[in-house]
Amino acid sequence: MKTNMPEMGNGIGIGGSIAWVFGYFKHIDWLTTTGVLVAVGGFLINWHYSRQRDKRDAAAERREQERHEIEMRRLRGEVQDGNEQ
Repeated sequence: MKTNMPEMGNGIGIGGSIAWVFGYFKHIDWLTTTGVLVAVGGFLINWHYSRQRDKRDAAAERREQERHEIEMRRLRGEVQDGNEQ
């Protein structure tokens, strides 16, 4: 089973935010502090894995562009060979 880490980070951040708000209004200091830490942790998880996804997408885009350029050169070469015959 493959998990989507940015979505998991969002869930952790939302859970931490809910705990923070609940702790804040109920004056439960340890819950407020824990909620803030969990929310920040969720944000960091989301940021890290989103950055990795962006790098992976950029590399895939570069590979696709290189394939396209190679194919275009190949096609131009075939057209030149066809004109020379």
